[in-house]
Amino acid sequence: GALQGGRKTVGIPLALGHLQLLPFWGTLLGELGLKVIASPVSNRKIIHDGVEAVTATPCFPVKVAHGHVLDLLARGVDYLWLPSVVSMPNEFPENDYNQLCPYVQTIPYQVAVALESRWGKTKLLKPVIRFQGGRRAVFKGLRPLCRELNVSPARMAAALKAAFKA
Repeated sequence: GALQGGRKTVGIPLALGHLQLLPFWGTLLGELGLKVIASPVSNRKIIHDGVEAVTATPCFPVKVAHGHVLDLLARGVDYLWLPSVVSMPNEFPENDYNQLCPYVQTIPYQVAVALESRWGKTKLLKPVIRFQGGRRAVFKGLRPLCRELNVSPARMAAALKAAFKA
């Protein structure tokens, strides 16, 4: 893989809310011993590649997200971080739910199919994340990754604690 100083690399596409969540994801994954590599800010190449890669007709931001993934795959990252973020914390008490758009929730599955022939050795990490349920719900979504990343649940919990402080 793309070992950086002996550490495995994980690519984070800066699309569909991941730019805003970069401090959280970067802290979490860094605490787990991974070298985080973010895709660049959207540019003409990323936009063009994303639009060309998508045969269905989702919204423009979803197409651009495919371009960000292609950029990271071209870099040969060991892992691609593309969680299925179902909900975010409630920002306003009068709101019962803060669900994300179905296209955003399903981006890891869309990308896996649309870019199937381009994965190489990169492994897709696609936990289901429900921020609305608090730290316990997020941990529940992340726990299945412990085996893949060779980390203990206690280390995952500590990394998650640090991420919530970021």
